Amino acid sequence: MEWYYDALPTNCVADWVCPAGTGIGYLEYSCTEGPEIGYKNLAAYLEKRPVPPFLVASTLLGPGYVDEQEVENIAKFIASLDKNIPYSLLAFHPHFYMDDLPTTSRNHAFGCLDIARKAGLKRVRIGNIHFLGETY
Repeated sequence: MEWYYDALPTNCVADWVCPAGTGIGYLEYSCTEGPEIGYKNLAAYLEKRPVPPFLVASTLLGPGYVDEQEVENIAKFIASLDKNIPYSLLAFHPHFYMDDLPTTSRNHAFGCLDIARKAGLKRVRIGNIHFLGETY
C-alpha cells in the first residue's frame, strides 16, 4: 500500500479523505488474492482508523452505462463490508472522447443516492453535483 499526493484540490473522490487544502489523495491498494478479499481487508481498518478512511468507493454515473440496479448491487456489496465506507456517486460530464453523452441527470443521481442509502450505506453523497442536468 502506498499514499500519493493529488495536486488537484477539487478531486471529487479524494475530498472524503483530504483535509481541505492538503492535497493528500488516494490510498492505492493492490491485492493478489482478488478484489473481494482486498476490500474486506481494507474495510477491517475502518474501525482502527476512521479518519481518513482506508477505503473510499465511487461510481461514475455515466448515462446509459450505469443504472440504478447496478448502483444497488454495488451499494449492497459495500454495505456487506461496512456501512460506514464512504461512497461517492459521481456526476458525469461529457468531455474529450465521450462528448456525445449528456451530463448525468439530477433525477438519476438523486435516485441512485436514495438507493444507496436504502442499501444501508451511511456515508453516501453525489460528487460533481454542479454537472447535473435535466436531460433524462
